[in-house]
Amino acid sequence: MQGAALLVLLLASGRAFGAEPSRVAIVRPEAPGPLLQEALIRTRGELRAVGFAIDEHTPSDAALTPDDPGPDVYGSLAFEEIGAIVRISATSADGGAPLVQSVDTRAPGVDAEVVAVRAVETLRAAMLRFTRQADSARRALPSPVRGFTQTEAPPAPPPAPKPLPEPPRAVPEPARAEPSSLMVWLGPSLLLPTDSAGLGWGAQAGLYFGRAWYFAGVSLETAIAPTRYSTDSGSAEVRRTLALLSVRTLIDVEDSSVLSASTGFGFASYSVQGRADPGFDANQANHESGAFALELGGAHWLLDHVGSYLTLRASLALDAAVIRIDEREIGTLDRPALSLSVGVVVGRR
Repeated sequence: MQGAALLVLLLASGRAFGAEPSRVAIVRPEAPGPLLQEALIRTRGELRAVGFAIDEHTPSDAALTPDDPGPDVYGSLAFEEIGAIVRISATSADGGAPLVQSVDTRAPGVDAEVVAVRAVETLRAAMLRFTRQADSARRALPSPVRGFTQTEAPPAPPPAPKPLPEPPRAVPEPARAEPSSLMVWLGPSLLLPTDSAGLGWGAQAGLYFGRAWYFAGVSLETAIAPTRYSTDSGSAEVRRTLALLSVRTLIDVEDSSVLSASTGFGFASYSVQGRADPGFDANQANHESGAFALELGGAHWLLDHVGSYLTLRASLALDAAVIRIDEREIGTLDRPALSLSVGVVVGRR
């Protein structure tokens, strides 16, 4: 009883402080012959040498059978003597069909060592099949099983890639307003003839302040060479000054070119000087009127801040003055007047 208690204590200690050993079950006849007896001894030695624990029993042992060898049993060998034939049956924990070898002990050179080698190799083949299945399922196996089947554990699956850090979200910058800019238009102008008037020329200037495509400012046009109205009785020279509050729009048509349109309202001042032939009297007069103008044209940037422009302006006097010579009406001022201007534009492109 004391020995049994000690055995139970040792088994309990083994389970408490170490893992269960890898086992192989051997089923042997009740009374094996001398050759098989020696072969069993050799087989046990081979299996223990690679780290297996041996569970040995006979077919009459109901606690452990080849079909249900028990936990931690990775293979089993069953020996059967049929006359001079030793029949070896090997199974593994995969539950597959047993591998069977038959050894005729009467054959030349067959001894206990040959039977033991046949048994061990048959068991190795059966357990190799089990090992491959475990590797496919990526199940861990104890080192004795690996050593006995001479296989290596499958490589561990590569670690899952670390999730890439989310790229920093671009915080949209608040929309920045286009910088304001100052623009100057300056150039000579040609007053085109209307009625009986001849050509006149002068100068145009504009000063505008704005952003991108819209501008507001002032425009001034003044005569340098007067417009002349002539008859057989005399002539009249007209000098006009036009001052406007204007708005201007620029539309890009190419990388360096824009279309321009502007409109303005202001006043016009006229100075009329009569020139009489002998026998007639000459008079001088001044006149002011409200005025409206519409201008179309374009500009081409030659440098970043310097370009040239061409515009055509139509101006209309609200209170148009009438030119009379010798009581005859020979023309009406600015109903409408057309002027063409070519010049330089300076400002932000």
